[in-house]
Amino acid sequence: VVTQDAESGSTIIAGQGEIHLRTALDRLAAAAGVKLRPARAPVAAAPPPSYVATLMRALERHRRYPDEARWRRAEGVALLRFRMQRDGTVVGYRIERSAGDPALDQAVQKMIQDASPLPAPPAEMADGSLELTVPVRFSLR
Repeated sequence: VVTQDAESGSTIIAGQGEIHLRTALDRLAAAAGVKLRPARAPVAAAPPPSYVATLMRALERHRRYPDEARWRRAEGVALLRFRMQRDGTVVGYRIERSAGDPALDQAVQKMIQDASPLPAPPAEMADGSLELTVPVRFSLR
């Protein structure tokens, strides 16, 4: 997608992988006889460790080891990606990596549903939604 920024007049190319964009930029530069400098998208600052610890405690309060998984001695670590609004309301989630057991994965889904709303991010964090990926461990040891 190619658009024009109304404020700066810059041409913005988006919606493709970095290699494709690099190739397109190289071709444009060669055709126009100019040197292009691609802008980097702003990277959101990582949340403070104290806030991450608070989130993990809130999630842990809602994590339940399924009895059927416990009986089978099933263990695993799921990676949960979730997005939340400024007030802590979870607006989307998905399991990025399975714990390796369907009952454990279902427990992760129930945990994030039950934990919403989570503690709100600190005021110094950027406005808008926050997206994080966290490990959810199920261990019998």
